[in-house]
Formats: sequence, structure tokens, C-alpha cells
Amino acid sequence: MSDIPSLSAPVQIESARFRSPVSESLIQTIGGSINYLLLQGFTTEEFTTVGSTPWIVPENVFHVLVGACGGGGGGGNASASGGAIKGGGGGGASAFIWHEFTVVPAATQTIIVGAGGTPTVAGGDSFFNTFKFRGGSPGISGNIAGGGGGGSTFLGTTGGNGGTGIFAGSIAGTNGQSSVSFDGGLAGATGGGNGGGGGGGASYFGPGAAGGAGSGGIAFNGANAVAPNWGAGGGGAGLSGAPATKTGGFGAQGYLIIVYFGQ
Repeated sequence: MSDIPSLSAPVQIESARFRSPVSESLIQTIGGSINYLLLQGFTTEEFTTVGSTPWIVPENVFHVLVGACGGGGGGGNASASGGAIKGGGGGGASAFIWHEFTVVPAATQTIIVGAGGTPTVAGGDSFFNTFKFRGGSPGISGNIAGGGGGGSTFLGTTGGNGGTGIFAGSIAGTNGQSSVSFDGGLAGATGGGNGGGGGGGASYFGPGAAGGAGSGGIAFNGANAVAPNWGAGGGGAGLSGAPATKTGGFGAQGYLIIVYFGQ
């Protein structure tokens, strides 16, 4: 089973709302593994399929805690313009956020898991009904700017920014920023006159994808970020020498978990 993040700030949830015998202070600091939650009498349901899924609220459940992230941003493409060879920026990661919702037993809720961003495209947003868990920003093509981290710091972590792509010169693209858990993706290596792609931003669940190298007359596409590194950013593309078409990597898809006290 997956590990889920600890709450960075207390969630104001009264234990009675979950019909739980455990203390309110414990509920306010829910974290650790799903196995731990199960041992405490909580039920967890994970959603890892991209797209919309209906979820019917179980009997006697009136409040749920939902944690989710959107898809990671796609990496930027490499370009050669104005005499400069520019690696693409890495895609930004989506933040993992917790939020409490009031629900009605037997009512149908709409769960949407966001897709990973394609090259230069933001990651798809995840939803619990209309509440949005924003996807990561895309990497910028042929520029020194990387994609920004998605989501917000509200009851959660901020996704890492993608690393920057680099203009011509013997400097590698930079790594993507770290989240609270993992390092960003590795930067693409460069040689003289080549632009390496930036690494993708790291999410809570895993590192971003590596940027593409641009060295020795060889250029590479940015690497894809994949599950179970939910929400991580795709790597930016690297370019070497003459103009060529190299694309950024895909961001990883989003993730959503529902936690409630058992029926």
C-alpha cells in the first residue's frame, strides 16, 4: 500500500464526526501509512485511474478526509533560435493537499484523477466533486524558466518547481526543486554549445523525471514521470548543435485517497 503524507497543519476534525473511539488529537495529526490508519479503525479508498469515477458514500459516514494531487506538468521542449540553443524547463509537480468534506450517506460523489501533462502542457486537475486539486505547471520551451509547482500550501505540501533549461554553453540544466520527500529530477548534461533540459519537479510521492542531455552532438527528449510518483513533473528536453525537434517528457498522473471512520 502507498504511504500518504502527514498533515503539515492540524485539520479541525472532531472525533465524533468520524464516529471514532480514538482521540481528537490523533485525528488532527493523521499521517504515516495506510496500514496504520486501518489499524486505527479508519477505512481508506485509493483512486489511481485517470478520469472520472463515481463514489457512493457508505452508510453512517457523514465526514470524509480527502487527500489528492493533480497530474505533474509536462516538460518543456528544446529549441534553437537566435543563435542560442536552449534546453526546455522541467515540468512542475503538483502539491498533495488534505481537505475535509461533509457528505451524505448513499449520495454519489464525483472523483476525478488528473492526467499527467503532455509536453508543454499543465498537469490535469484532480477533483472531489467541485473541489480542485490543481495540477503542476508545464516547463517552458526553449527558455531558462522551469515550470512552477502546482497546488497550494493549504493543508498540504507545495510541489517542486521544474529545473531551468540553459542557453548555449557548457552548463547543465538545473535540477527540479525538492518537495518535502524527494529530490527533483536530475538535470540533463551539456557540453560546449549545447542546452541541457531541466529536471522535473518532485512530488510528495517521488522524484521528477530527468531532463534530456544535449552533448556530444546528441540531443535527447525529456524523460517521462510515471506512477507511482504521482504528480511529479516531466523532464525538459535537451538540444545539441544544429536545430532539431526534441520534446519534454510527460508528467505523472494524479492521485486521490478518501479516509473515513468505518461503517
